[in-house]
Amino acid sequence: MTDHDPHPVFDTPQMRKRQIEAMFQSSGKNRLDQKLESWLLSKGQSIASNLLTGALERHTLIEETGNPDREVITDAILTDIRFAFKEATLTMLISRGLMADTLELMGENNSYHPVADYLDGLVWDKKPRLDGWIEQYIGVEDTRLFRSFARKILCAAVRRIRKPGCKFDHALILQGNQGIGKSSLIRALSPDPDWVTDQVKVGDNAREVIENSRGAWLVELAELEGFSSRQASEIKSFMTTTNDRARRAYARFPEDVLRGFVLFGTTNEHNFLRDLTGNRRFWIVPAKYCNYGGLARERDQIWAEAVVREPLELLWLESPGLKEAHEKLNNHLMDYGPWFELLSEIIPNEGDLKIPVRDVWSIVGVSAGNLAGISRRQQSDLRSAMVGLGFYGERFILSHRGSKLRAFLRGEKDKAIWWMLADTQKRDG
Repeated sequence: MTDHDPHPVFDTPQMRKRQIEAMFQSSGKNRLDQKLESWLLSKGQSIASNLLTGALERHTLIEETGNPDREVITDAILTDIRFAFKEATLTMLISRGLMADTLELMGENNSYHPVADYLDGLVWDKKPRLDGWIEQYIGVEDTRLFRSFARKILCAAVRRIRKPGCKFDHALILQGNQGIGKSSLIRALSPDPDWVTDQVKVGDNAREVIENSRGAWLVELAELEGFSSRQASEIKSFMTTTNDRARRAYARFPEDVLRGFVLFGTTNEHNFLRDLTGNRRFWIVPAKYCNYGGLARERDQIWAEAVVREPLELLWLESPGLKEAHEKLNNHLMDYGPWFELLSEIIPNEGDLKIPVRDVWSIVGVSAGNLAGISRRQQSDLRSAMVGLGFYGERFILSHRGSKLRAFLRGEKDKAIWWMLADTQKRDG
């Protein structure tokens, strides 16, 4: 039980009794359900299904607070209910399977979602905070891009509760020095520490994702580092998945679990982006500091504003200006591989150019006679470096003095001029 309990199951015992009696009249439950729930009510208890964790719970009223003490139903609690019910009603002992099924049906008719209840209970004071929380508590420059990141990630979190499985293909990544409190800041966004987890791993199968994200609203991908193309592909696939299908242990049937969480990430690396496609999915915030205490104090009002603004918010960067600013930011954080610095010292960094592929290989020390033996990793490193210099990633077949050459191209083909390594060497000589 947490200090902040947004979902009192019992307002008063009398009100709860009236609710149950009304439910009996309309539910058409069998007699066992009715007798069992009436007996639990007499003890100040009820059975509820927690939609966030997927757990079946027994709630016991604490009269001093009017809130319930919540216990996840275990085998031991199931046994206690079976024998206590038998003694109280002087009936035969109900079988374990029948009692478990009955409690599950009762829970489905009394389900709740703690995050939804938290959000529903918030009242915004009309003071704008949502757009500026990243600037204020992480210390970034006040830009339209970072204001969009701040607003959209929290609106996405609200929408994933309102509409589990809704489309949202992005993750907010906090990039900064170790020890400044990046993970603590993510946790400060949640009123309940149990609603945040770092146990979900990219590459987990669907069953592992379901199990490790149970109870989570905010998922942190901790300490992201530079990743290979295969790992980058796995991350992109993971980020775009909206539901996970698997059969849990001891379950009879597979289930589709719609994702109700959003992704955050943390990294100490400045240049951790190494894949040349899909980086638009990463919303990277260079963190100077993390004022997680201040964020925690303002958290409720920030979420209250997000609840109000979520219905009209688009969950992607909708304007060309935002997309351009995002691309510029990511390019600054991109790792263009081991050959980028060498090539940038020799190849002009401005102007529309056409460069023979063989010349670029020659600069990095691979002669024309050895081109047949280059590895896929070398090809990837060369492509990364050339993209970093503004060239297209693919090679083109272009005409030069009556011959066809495989070349890298930057800018418009008709305006680009040829740049030849041999010509440069002649001038230097």
